[in-house]
Amino acid sequence: MINPSDFDRLISDFGQQLTVTKVTTDGSYDPSTGTVTGSSTRNYTFTGYFYSDTEGPTSASKTTKTVRNLAVSSVGLQFVPEDGDSISGYGEISSVRTIDSRGNPVVYLCEVHI
Repeated sequence: MINPSDFDRLISDFGQQLTVTKVTTDGSYDPSTGTVTGSSTRNYTFTGYFYSDTEGPTSASKTTKTVRNLAVSSVGLQFVPEDGDSISGYGEISSVRTIDSRGNPVVYLCEVHI
């Protein structure tokens, strides 16, 4: 059984203050320019814990990128992490796995490409 307070304590004791930027694409796509108009961004501050950095080639090229794994407690969180969200000073979230207990989110495990 997952104890949510254990994750929360690990993250609050060893984590750091981070800012995520979420982009909303409520606007419309202009095919002639390839841009979305009317989109906006929203910043959220939270505590996250980076662990287990790995390096490897990206799928699109032969360049090497570092992937940092980030644990984010769901306790008191004002947003849900999603692919494409940007962590200020670190990079972009490329995948999110939700760990839950009895159907309730406990912690989000995110891969951040640097």
